[in-house]
Amino acid sequence: LSYRRVQPEGIYSAVDYEIWPRCMYDILRYVNDGYAPPAIYISENGVATTPETVGKDGHVWDDLRATYYVDHLEQVAKAAAEGVPVRGYFAWTLTDNFEWAYGYTTPFGITHVDFDTQQRHIKYSGDVYAMIARQETAPVAKSA
Repeated sequence: LSYRRVQPEGIYSAVDYEIWPRCMYDILRYVNDGYAPPAIYISENGVATTPETVGKDGHVWDDLRATYYVDHLEQVAKAAAEGVPVRGYFAWTLTDNFEWAYGYTTPFGITHVDFDTQQRHIKYSGDVYAMIARQETAPVAKSA
């Protein structure tokens, strides 16, 4: 018996999860419409990439993760603007860490960690995430 792995066209994380920002909007609407919660907190959302390195300029350029956060936060903001009671959104994760299924091979953090020296560098995605928060465009619905 033989098989061939078929993967739909799209953008995928380092662990083969499809990146589909619209799903964030859809699930927020589904939860709100089906359960009418008083508040929704997104407590863990992020994307795994292949290991990154610190460039000579001291930066870690993780464009995929930066785009991921912008696109997903746009969907959260859209749902919040429609009245979904989103009260908070937390990136997964602040720093690169040990993932039980993948060890240190799939960084999720917005801060790069050199696990040999414990030195840390904020990644491009961390700068983007901070910029969004400073501009107060984070997905927090205003109370009526």
